[in-house]
Amino acid sequence: RDSTCVIALFGLFRMKQELEFLAKAAKALKKKNFDFIFLVIGGHGNEIQKALENEGIEDSHLSVTGYLDEEDVSTHLQATDLLLLPFEDGVSPRRGTLAVGLSHGFPIITSRGKNTNLEIFERNFLQLYNANDHEDFVEKTVMLAKDAERCKVLSKNAVEIYNHEF
Repeated sequence: RDSTCVIALFGLFRMKQELEFLAKAAKALKKKNFDFIFLVIGGHGNEIQKALENEGIEDSHLSVTGYLDEEDVSTHLQATDLLLLPFEDGVSPRRGTLAVGLSHGFPIITSRGKNTNLEIFERNFLQLYNANDHEDFVEKTVMLAKDAERCKVLSKNAVEIYNHEF
């Protein structure tokens, strides 16, 4: 990537896990001198800012929109390079944020857990990590953020899977 990587989160968060995962991923990206910003669409800005500050990540790596209507969410998502969807119980087709991410053609990092149907989700249209494993989440986030070619493949496949499965 030639410019800042916009890594987005949106939807409802189970705050404790997402904050820990996000902060550790930010720390790992910063340690590798990777140019990124987390775009948080929705609430929890103060909590996220505090978690990042606790890991030594400054405000310049965070943008929080607050709650938005559907049209404004879509507009903000247009800036996204990578979408993080950490679910404690794993990704499933019933996740509205997943459908939005796929329809926009984003490379997505999400969790494999008890709700994950591997027949659907083991295909090459998103990057899975083991739910509740922050080290796996950080590793996959850093890997995908730095791999523009893999992101292109996932983006293309995301739209195809959305058109056929959702």
